[in-house]
Amino acid sequence: RFEEAKARRKSTVSQAPQPVQPARGTGKASEPASLARRFSVSDLSQGEREQVNKIITEIRKRHNLPALDRNVIELSSMTSNVNSRVNDLVRIIQRDTGLTSNLLSTVNSSLYAPKYPIESVSSAVILLGFDKIKALTTRLNIFCQSHKTIRDVRLYRLLTSSYFAGTFTQNLSKCIGSNNPEEAFVAGLLYQMPKLILANTFPADYEYMEELTGEGKDVEEACKEAFGVPFSPLCQAIQDAWNLPPSVAIFSSRNNRRNPLLGEIVISSAELSDILFGIRKGGQAELTRVGKQIGKLVRDPTFDVNDFLVQTTTADETIRRFFKFTHKELEKMVDHAAKGVAVERMRQKEFIVDIEQPARIIPRKQRLRLEEFKRFIAQIIREHRDINRAISSAMETLSDCISNQHIFTTFLSADQGEIRGRFYRGTLDNLDPTSFVVYTDNSRAKILQAFQLKRTIRCSGSERNLQIPRELHRQLSPKAALFTPILVGGKAIGALVILRCDYSQRFTDSEVAMAEVVADGLTTIFEYYQAHKKQRGRSRSGHSGKK
Repeated sequence: RFEEAKARRKSTVSQAPQPVQPARGTGKASEPASLARRFSVSDLSQGEREQVNKIITEIRKRHNLPALDRNVIELSSMTSNVNSRVNDLVRIIQRDTGLTSNLLSTVNSSLYAPKYPIESVSSAVILLGFDKIKALTTRLNIFCQSHKTIRDVRLYRLLTSSYFAGTFTQNLSKCIGSNNPEEAFVAGLLYQMPKLILANTFPADYEYMEELTGEGKDVEEACKEAFGVPFSPLCQAIQDAWNLPPSVAIFSSRNNRRNPLLGEIVISSAELSDILFGIRKGGQAELTRVGKQIGKLVRDPTFDVNDFLVQTTTADETIRRFFKFTHKELEKMVDHAAKGVAVERMRQKEFIVDIEQPARIIPRKQRLRLEEFKRFIAQIIREHRDINRAISSAMETLSDCISNQHIFTTFLSADQGEIRGRFYRGTLDNLDPTSFVVYTDNSRAKILQAFQLKRTIRCSGSERNLQIPRELHRQLSPKAALFTPILVGGKAIGALVILRCDYSQRFTDSEVAMAEVVADGLTTIFEYYQAHKKQRGRSRSGHSGKK
């Protein structure tokens, strides 16, 4: 199998490093990471050191180390003792509009739950503190730079796993009283990065290594079999070659001398992430083992690893923004990990990583109106009211929050051949909403892109972009369009369509965020009624069986 892995390499064999094939392992179940032997470069033989050098040379030659741009390097060199540190930090962050947008989106999420919207970088620094914002900015930048190096979309699974490992580390660090959980996130993220770099450079060899860990082998043994050297010294060499600034590199050390307890938490978080994404063998017994390990670290004998996974992933809004996971999808992932089928399911799944995110800054007046809409959705669920009332309320909320001339709620037909309007609110009296129709074989239609990408699309209101009947387009005269998909079970079943007739009014980032909040409300109620319908069907079949 190893020879087959070598043959599948995309690179020329003569240019790629040639691992020495060691003897096969026993295939025993992996022991806990905190108890497994940790290797260092000093433990290697002369031949293994040469092999490490060959691997690092190839990684550098292919430019697969995520580039830390000038912003991260300057941030890392800053110290909290400089009097002008806040102004300097704000200046560096604001150079990069994408970084600024993602930072503001994150600090306004439910993870930080600010009492009032944080609308500027300086406000974020003042409210959350210099050290937190510095670490948070570093994490976002490293993640985004890593995203740019990926050459195969199949590797998005590894990038996603790295982010999840950081999220788990961040949340667990709070349990041990960490003063800066954002630093813990960086530690978790960086710990997983060498896997992504290896997979990007040597796809066939990494695939073989992952196959071995999926069968239950320890990562050190699997790496030695696939690459000719154990995993720990290879990680160390990659991190050294990466030339991380000292203030960042300290978080990446496997044996974190500054905080050894955090080092153990990082390793356990990485194990959880690997199990969740099918990178290593799962099953409830394996999850329970890691859960007990974590329970000892955080001194909580009642620690429930399944609940932790669900609560941590569903509470982090950046996971929904970056990776397009729904609440239901995340629960299914935990269920698959517990059943031991994550290896097969995750390798078949198509991952989406979207880092071009709008700043989710919603003005106070509109935020209050959206909260009122959410309460109404909860009331409809409690009282089992007609779902049409929820859709009417959604359109009324959009009309109050976003200036527009036309709003349609559209749905995919049962045969998936067309997307047709079902509800309309706007300036044209007696307009038939069903006249809005887009056929799904029309690849030019922007609404189809929103369905496929599972994210909001903004565009001009041209006939080419909308692909609706010409007579309807003439009636509506749209100049700007916004399509926000309604997702149920991770699939788009419909979309909110908002149209404007003024050339000067493009849809802002805040308006995109508001449309997505309303769409999320509809997702909640559709998923509730779907689950309720299934439950009722099971109850009826059980009742008829008894008869």
